[in-house]
Amino acid sequence: MIFTNLLKTLIEKILFLRSFMNISDKEFNLYGVVGSPIGHSKSPDIFNSIISKYNKKGRYIRLAVSDSSRIIPLCKELNIRGINITSPYKEVLFNELDSYDKISESLEAVNTISFENGSSIGFNSDSYGVYSSINRYDLKSRSILVIGGGGAAKSVLYALKKFNITITNRTESKGLKLATAFGVKFIQFSDIEKGVKKADIVISTLPDPEIVLKPQWFRKGSIFFDANYKSKFILPQTVNYISGKDWLINQAIPNLKRFFLLDVDYKEVLSNLEKVESKKNITLIGFMGCGKTTYGRKLAKKIGRSWIDLDSEIEKENGASICEIFEKYGEERFREIETKILERYSNIDNCLISCGGGIVESERNREILRSTYNIWIYLSFENCYNRIKNSKKRPLVGKDLRLIYERRIDLYSMVTDLLFDSFGDIEKGVDYLSKEIKVSGVI
Repeated sequence: MIFTNLLKTLIEKILFLRSFMNISDKEFNLYGVVGSPIGHSKSPDIFNSIISKYNKKGRYIRLAVSDSSRIIPLCKELNIRGINITSPYKEVLFNELDSYDKISESLEAVNTISFENGSSIGFNSDSYGVYSSINRYDLKSRSILVIGGGGAAKSVLYALKKFNITITNRTESKGLKLATAFGVKFIQFSDIEKGVKKADIVISTLPDPEIVLKPQWFRKGSIFFDANYKSKFILPQTVNYISGKDWLINQAIPNLKRFFLLDVDYKEVLSNLEKVESKKNITLIGFMGCGKTTYGRKLAKKIGRSWIDLDSEIEKENGASICEIFEKYGEERFREIETKILERYSNIDNCLISCGGGIVESERNREILRSTYNIWIYLSFENCYNRIKNSKKRPLVGKDLRLIYERRIDLYSMVTDLLFDSFGDIEKGVDYLSKEIKVSGVI
């Protein structure tokens, strides 16, 4: 029994250390965050600002995947090195991994996956994020009320279980189950006002705390920790406030080390996060045949934006088809024309631009695209090829398309804000994408 426990501990340590190794066999590495919705996530802002500061060759993007069974295959298709996971996929993906650390096993949930040599390894840094956000206060002498019964509440209980905790949840059975599992007290949701008034620290894991809680319930000098970093709940100045942004940043710090071997602290991450600029225009990028034109036309109508098909504008302005321009002037000259028209339309407000598949081949184009909100309409090579193999309107059909596709994966990644897995029904895809765009803050 002792030997078994020692062996288990040794394996966990090996997994942990391996996760900090630079597992890449190429210069550019892709990372991401997946959830539903995911357009609002600030994780790419955190990771990309640090990637840029330390000159790491990689990109961290949002992954919009409506079908959880597609997440692991998608990561393997794109050779993604690591992802972070948010709601509602933390528990779902836990059951699909090859291995995981002790905390993930206890919570039966992961918020991080590293991919190494075809294997998926799960980790959970949420409890670390919770404790690091609140440990500046004396927790031993304070009573703590946790509100909620989902995965976030479970992480809070795991992080703070040795302290004086009471939990409440609207669904009593879920709350009681957590209270029993972690050995903490439970009060009925109908007694929440009394609970808040009595508590020294209130931790809300609710999506909209302002619907449930009242500012006047909080005692002077009490502490409120809001897991939702986009919350609009306003409290009196006499209440100490801990933002969900603290949790977001602190849970990211172990993963910055895991993915990039970087030791950074809270202040450094926060200062870089505050420098991130917002984007207004939307561009659709992706390989030929992925559906940029169809998605662009339908999506622009859905969200009330002017739609611009870049290839059509190029053809209008030059009085020739894309194939004819390629044949007459060559690809280099075509890219110059493309850049000129991209510059023009990227400066027009409230438009949605469908770009040509090769827009990312030009370094100048990539520079322009970084000023817009780029949605990568992702489709596997096989599906793209089946759509375009008989087309006479595409100048590169007949070339080695797989090599072109594989080369462009990194180029798309370099400018992408949101990757949309278009595996499925296009009408449902448009609805799903429109919701992601709305929560992103671009419109």
